[in-house]
Parts: sequence; structure tokens; C-alpha cells
Amino acid sequence: SGPLESIAAKVSHYSLYAFMTIMPATGIAMGYFGGKGLPFFSTSFPGVVHTEETKKGNLAIAKQSFSIHKQLGVYGKYLIPIHVGAAFKHYFSGQAIFARINPFRGGPKF
Repeated sequence: SGPLESIAAKVSHYSLYAFMTIMPATGIAMGYFGGKGLPFFSTSFPGVVHTEETKKGNLAIAKQSFSIHKQLGVYGKYLIPIHVGAAFKHYFSGQAIFARINPFRGGPKF
């Protein structure tokens, strides 16, 4: 792998970490500030209770969170398959990529 591939891998990984952090955060913010609560398996955690003073601000946060969540979902639709495709490209070119990411491998094999 050349320097361009190395840069692409770093950008891809940081993008995935951002995706895996921001998507749940915006989803939680939507439910909490929207007032509907956070669904969790067969139960739900209550959302913020709106008052006249806070309703407008809370709903604005929920709306902004939805906007970010929706846009990131569009990017994730492409980012995840590209990442999986790159992993298989490395696998079929003879690199032991899956041995490196296997949590049951017994120790670092770099």
C-alpha cells in the first residue's frame, strides 16, 4: 500500500469513528429534546419536559439533530460499503487484514 492508500485508510477510519459517535448522539438528542423520549428495547426513557420558556429552544435542537442525523445517514450509506470493499480488496491481495481486526487472535500481530 502506498502513501495515498494510507491517507485514504486514515480518513476512512476517522470518518467511521465520527459516524459511530455522531449518529447515536444526534439520535439521542432528537428523542430527548423532541420530548418523545428515548426508545430502549421494550421501554422508553422520558424526554425533556417542555415549558413555555424552553419549548422553542428544545425543538430547535431536536430539529438540528435530525438534520445532522439524516445527512450523516446519507454519507454512511456510502462510507460503510466503501470500507468493507477496501477490506476485501486487501484480503484478496494477500494481506492478513482480518487477522489484525479479529478480537480473538490472542495478541497484536502487526
